[in-house]
Amino acid sequence: MNFSWRKNKFSFDPDFRLVPDASKGGLLFWFRYRLIEQKKFQLRMGIHPAFTLVKRQVVENGTSSGITEMLRFAAGELVSTYQIKPKWGVSAMFLHGSGLQLHGPQNTDVLFLSTNFSDIHLGKDIRFQFIPMIFFLRTDGFTGNYLSATSILSHKKSPFSIQSTLNQTITSNIPGNENFMWNVMFAYNFKKIYQIMR
Repeated sequence: MNFSWRKNKFSFDPDFRLVPDASKGGLLFWFRYRLIEQKKFQLRMGIHPAFTLVKRQVVENGTSSGITEMLRFAAGELVSTYQIKPKWGVSAMFLHGSGLQLHGPQNTDVLFLSTNFSDIHLGKDIRFQFIPMIFFLRTDGFTGNYLSATSILSHKKSPFSIQSTLNQTITSNIPGNENFMWNVMFAYNFKKIYQIMR
C-alpha cells in the first residue's frame, strides 16, 4: 500500500509491503522535498526511516527456532527526471542506506537509470506503460549490475491494473543473489483528496 500527503513542495509518502502473516516485508516512511519543479525537469530529495521484517533462525539452549526480526535502516535519495516528450521521460536516482544495527547490511548504494514510455494506446481505453531500467548496487563491498523492466496494463475506466517486473542479473558477487526474478501484481488505484477548511 502506498499513500501520499502533500503540501506545497513537501510530501509524506509511506510505503507498506507485507506478506499476509506480516512475517516478512518492509515499512518505509518517506519525507520528500521538491527542489525544482518545472514542466520538463524535476529534482527532488528525500529521507526515510525503514523497517524490514526478515525471518532468521536463532539457537537458544541448544534449540533452534525461527523468528521474525525487524531490521532498522535510514536512507536518503536524490532523484532527477526529464520529460523529453509528453509520453517519454528519463530519470536518474541515487539512494544511500545505512543499517542501524550491528548485523545485517550496513551501507548500501544504488544508482538507477531508467526511461519511461507512458500512456501508450492499445485500443480505445486500454493503456500500456513500459519502464526499462539499469541499476548498479553496492552493499558492504559487494557489487551487482542489473537490467530490469516493468510493464503496466490498465483500462481508462477501471481502477484495476496489472503489472509485471522482470529483473536480470548482468554481473554480481552479492551473497544470495538471484540470477533472474519476476513477479505479477494486480493493483487497485484509488484517489481521495481531502481539503482542510479554515
